Amino acid sequence: MRQGPTHHQGSRSLPGYKQAYEAAHLGEEVSEFSAWAMSHMGRASSSVSFDPAAPPQVYSDPNVYTKVQEPIVAQTIMRLGGGKKHGRLWIADGAIDSTIVPSLDAIRARSTSSSQPIRTRPSPALQQVHALQAELQETKRQSQEQNAELTAQLQAQQVAFEATQKQMAEMMVIMQSLGQASGVHVQFSAPPPPTPAATPPPSAGSNHPGSASPGDPAFPSPPSHRLP
Repeated sequence: MRQGPTHHQGSRSLPGYKQAYEAAHLGEEVSEFSAWAMSHMGRASSSVSFDPAAPPQVYSDPNVYTKVQEPIVAQTIMRLGGGKKHGRLWIADGAIDSTIVPSLDAIRARSTSSSQPIRTRPSPALQQVHALQAELQETKRQSQEQNAELTAQLQAQQVAFEATQKQMAEMMVIMQSLGQASGVHVQFSAPPPPTPAATPPPSAGSNHPGSASPGDPAFPSPPSHRLP
């Protein structure tokens, strides 16, 4: 922030500074608001000029920059929200001085081809649709991140498995070489086949006693009965 006097009007009033500035700059007309802003930038006879986009460092008073930005912010909100609805701005209605807010007709009159377009304020239903779309996009993004993380984990496991297999193969080659050098035959047996699951014995009182057939001890033949 520029250090120095609060303003450069000297003993002049604001209208006097404005008149002196216009006289020093070949009759260039400036608004009273521009003159007020420039009075905090330099003397009326200096080469200062009002630029709403100027950084806060050009002003001798930090409050001037804030005041300069308010009309810009208000006009932007008017353009984005399609003006006022029921006398209220679309956003930040209570935070902006209503006296500095230009009318929508005045904004249209000053608009050029390069100006920010005036948009229609979205309806509550449309805002809800946009919110749902944003929520779906967020859900999709999270799902993609989870899938990417899972894929990375699987790839890391695959790399680790292949590295272990390669290490085991190299160890087998080294052991076979050592065995040949020492005259010992080294043979690696295949891993044993998986043990088949044992079949549980039939429960007591079962009507299906395993695979026994009639005549076997497990399936005795019924006793014969002779008639007298």
